[in-house]
Amino acid sequence: MIVVIIVATLAKDLNRSVFHPLSMFFLGSFLGIIPLVYIIGQVVASISTQSSMGISAALNAMFSTIFEVVFYCVAIGCRKGKLVEGCIIRSILAGVLFLPGISMCFGALRRKTQRFNAKSPSVYFNDAALYNNGGV
Repeated sequence: MIVVIIVATLAKDLNRSVFHPLSMFFLGSFLGIIPLVYIIGQVVASISTQSSMGISAALNAMFSTIFEVVFYCVAIGCRKGKLVEGCIIRSILAGVLFLPGISMCFGALRRKTQRFNAKSPSVYFNDAALYNNGGV
C-alpha cells in the first residue's frame, strides 16, 4: 500500500508516465487506501466493543469520515471550492434523506407492516438542526 502511494506521488512529481493515464493514478491510489480503511474499521470496531455506546458512536462518526476530510482539505488546497461544496451537500443529502428512505423501502419489501418509532423523528430532527446550524 505504501509502495503504491509513494510510486504514484513520485511519478506525478517527476512528470513521468509510470501511471500514464490519470485513471491508472486514481486506481493505484484507490487500491492503496482500501487496506488502510479496513485497518481503521477494525480498530474502531475493537475499541467500540470495549467502551460505552456514546464513545463508540463518537469514534465511528469521527473515523468514518476521515478520508472525506482529507479529500476536502486537498481539494480546497487545489482551489476546488465548488467540488467541496457539492460533496458536502451530497453527504448531507445521503445521510439525512437517502439512507433512511432506502432503509424504509427495503424494510417494506421484507415486512408487510412496519411499526412507527416515536423517538426516530426527534433524532432526525436534531440531526437536521445540527446540519442547519453548521455544527457538523
